[in-house]
Amino acid sequence: MTASRGRGSAALVAEAPVASGWSTTAANRAVLLACVLLFTSLLALTCASVRLRDGAPNSPVMQPSAWNVPPLRALPGDTMVDVDAFRRMALNARLFHDAVPRFIALRIGYYALLAWSCVTLLWVIYLWTVWRVRNRRISTRVVACGGVALAVIAFSVPPVFSTDSFSYAMFGRLAAVYGANPYATTPASTAPADPLMTYVYWRDIPSPYGPLWTLLSQFTAADKHATPLELALRFKLIGLVATLLNGWLIYRLVRYRWPDRAAWAYLAYAWNPLVLVEGIVAAHNDALILTVVLIGAHLLYRARSELAIAALTVSGLIKYSTVPIAGIAALRLLLRTPLPRRLPTVARIAATSAVLIVAAFVPFWAGAASLAGTLSQPGQGVNNALLLSVAWGASALTNGFVRIEGGTALTLLAGLLFGAWQIASLWRQRARAGSWAVHDELADWSATLAMLLLVFPRVYTWYFVVPLGLALAAGPKHRRAFARVLVLSMLSYSSYFS
Repeated sequence: MTASRGRGSAALVAEAPVASGWSTTAANRAVLLACVLLFTSLLALTCASVRLRDGAPNSPVMQPSAWNVPPLRALPGDTMVDVDAFRRMALNARLFHDAVPRFIALRIGYYALLAWSCVTLLWVIYLWTVWRVRNRRISTRVVACGGVALAVIAFSVPPVFSTDSFSYAMFGRLAAVYGANPYATTPASTAPADPLMTYVYWRDIPSPYGPLWTLLSQFTAADKHATPLELALRFKLIGLVATLLNGWLIYRLVRYRWPDRAAWAYLAYAWNPLVLVEGIVAAHNDALILTVVLIGAHLLYRARSELAIAALTVSGLIKYSTVPIAGIAALRLLLRTPLPRRLPTVARIAATSAVLIVAAFVPFWAGAASLAGTLSQPGQGVNNALLLSVAWGASALTNGFVRIEGGTALTLLAGLLFGAWQIASLWRQRARAGSWAVHDELADWSATLAMLLLVFPRVYTWYFVVPLGLALAAGPKHRRAFARVLVLSMLSYSSYFS
């Protein structure tokens, strides 16, 4: 079947769905076993907590200084550590156990070891499962129920791997509680005594996020009496809902053409440790970004290309990382559009995007300062080993004549590398323009974002949630794209230790 609806856009190839059913097979038994093991691993993180040094208080000290916490014991040997990452992990773990019962309290070193061991175990179980059932028919009901169960238990795990959910809440409180512009001020200068500041890491920068996310954060953190725990749970709930919705959207997209592979794609996304830990445990907004992008993909499937680009624009206004795929999608739409209709199409796309951008920025616009938080991100430090290697190689090959140092220079180098790759990619794909299908488009969106992350000066593990979801939505035809993003996402865990 060919999707042929929609004004001003050429149709993209698609096929009709076919239902799938239940069967008690070895594959389903393997899936059930994997669900139990994944659930148990997450449950271990839910039930364990951190204990303070003997004689210290049993709860975090709620003071403006984030590190007003007694020293914490490290690994065996009673070695004392004063490491910010350990302190934040301890604070977040103890905060959540005011609401979730704990069954064991560990020294911080043991707790960190348990946390990362659980993440490693999650990956081992997941990789075994997706490989074990990769060519087998599995029950959609089992996958869906398992996905919900894993999402719920992940919701109860403290955000010990990241403090971003507290930053979201803090930037929201700047606007909702303190009446300040999150893009023109910093948490440290405006609300140094706020109870939430104990848990915030990025205190001295304005908001680096898009205005739509700031509006959502402002609404979510509007209650000035909300506790840090309540605020963190609200953002985790957003991540939970977005993750569950993403699984369903991916399932529907794959089911259009490959109904027998839709349940596997659902499992490969909803049970993925990257998704569970970064999307729900840490509550990163990348899960919501993927939701909006996948809605755009469904609009594209229905030949509503201009609305799809509008959805991509909305995702870019949550966080600017998806702006490149909005541009590429718009370019491809123009190439598919007959020449006489290109100018009106450009006008409609430009007008729609302009309205969305202006409407989102109006409440916070402060001139160029509104983008200061985002533009300063490369200056926060470079942790991309590949980009640093390219810069070092350029210097070595030219005997030091070409020296690429500092955040600005490395960002320019990243832009050149990404631009060259994108031009080459578009050139290679020109011959396939007539048979370009929706799922090919999703694979290309995934590759575009993966390449951007591969060369961007500062990259974090959770950034790969979006390209991972898109690679799976592209279907089994693009399984290699999923494998590449999966490998990159696992390698990106090095960012936690750099």
